[in-house]
Order: sequence, then structure tokens, then C-alpha cells
Amino acid sequence: MSERQSRAELRTIMRDNIDHPAVQMALKLGPKYGINAMKDPDSVFHLIKYFRRLALAIGALSEDEQFYDKSKFEGLKLLDLACGTENLPLKNKKFAPWICRATSSLGADATGVDIEYPTMKKVRKKKKKNEKVPSSEQGWHFVQRDLTEEGAIDQETFPSDHYDVVVCTAFAGYTDATLDDPSIATFRDFFEDDYWEFVERIDAQAIRVLKESGIYMKNDTIYTKTNGKMLFKKDFPNT
Repeated sequence: MSERQSRAELRTIMRDNIDHPAVQMALKLGPKYGINAMKDPDSVFHLIKYFRRLALAIGALSEDEQFYDKSKFEGLKLLDLACGTENLPLKNKKFAPWICRATSSLGADATGVDIEYPTMKKVRKKKKKNEKVPSSEQGWHFVQRDLTEEGAIDQETFPSDHYDVVVCTAFAGYTDATLDDPSIATFRDFFEDDYWEFVERIDAQAIRVLKESGIYMKNDTIYTKTNGKMLFKKDFPNT
């Protein structure tokens, strides 16, 4: 699946791979958050794409993608940086904390970090009616931070050598600037040196909070923490 495929193409991919664990996860979670995955595949695009990659990275999904062991997610300590708010969509895509939602539904201890609380479609409708809304989603933790600020991933909240997996996708650090989160596009355009310093800070903190041999899933690349350093493991070019 690539960023530039049409809705019809995404729907065809889902139908052709209907039994794939990532597609099944989208079909399961979508209705819970007011989304029909087959009718609106854009909304679950990142869920399918990154859940598949994560499952491969942790060994829950075999390399040939024929065998799936969801028990690999049980007890997994996962940190998702820029987890998604569902409030800042790009054209034809809605960003939501899908990785936290999906992994926590399988027993992972998931924590998401973003600039504002993820507000799903059903909750937004309630807010317009001045009804009471939940302060957090059940099953995973949310920490509000502006990741562009120095010190956002602080030692007290995010201890060193603590997480099995750190995820930071569809946010920053792409070679192709159009794939970055639109909320930081101006930052990159006008303060490029500061932008790359911030990306390096995110990488450094991701490695700090990871356990030794932990996995860092950054955009299209998987790294492992080896002797305290980030070591390349695998690329996922537009898949």
C-alpha cells in the first residue's frame, strides 16, 4: 500500500487480502470508531500499513505473511510518538491513534504521545451537542506533548530502557517532505536546520527509552537498539 493509491485501489487491495491480519484488524476496529473500513479505506490506511509492518518486526507475522501469532503483542510495552489525533487529516486520510488502539486490543501496554487528545468522530459529534465526553480512551495511555519542543520526551515520564517497541510514523524525517505531518510543514520549510535537529532529538530519545534489542519503527524503516545504538534492520519501501 502506498500513500498515493486511490480509494478504489485501496478497497481492491483490502478485498484481495481480506484474511490478512492487518485487514482483519481494520475491519474489527473500524466500527468501534464509527468507520466502515471497506467503504472508507482511507481512514484505516495507516492502521493496515503500520500494523502489518509492526507485526512483521516483532515476529507476530511470519516473513511470508502466512502465519500470525497475536500472542506476541501480549504484555508488549509500546510507545507511539505522534500517535495521531484524528483532528489533523491530510487529503483523503484521517490520522488516528490506530497503533495504540490495535496493539492494546491484543494485550499490549501501549502509550501514545501527541500534541492534543485524540478525538474520534463519535466524540466530536457529542461535543457539538455539549454532551460529556470521555477524558481518555480505554485500554491505552495518552500523554500530551508537543514533540517539536526540547524535553518533550522527559526522563521522569518516559524512563530509559523501558519499552520493547517505539513507533514514530507519518510524522517527520522523511526524505520526501510531502510525507511529513502537515502540522510541521512550515517548520521544515522555514527552519530546516532546527527541523533536522528536532528529528535527531526524537531518534535519540526513542533509543534512550528502548530496552536493549528493542525495536524502533520509524516511517518506512525498522531499527533495533544494539549496544545502546540505533542499528538498521529492514526497509519497507511503499509496502
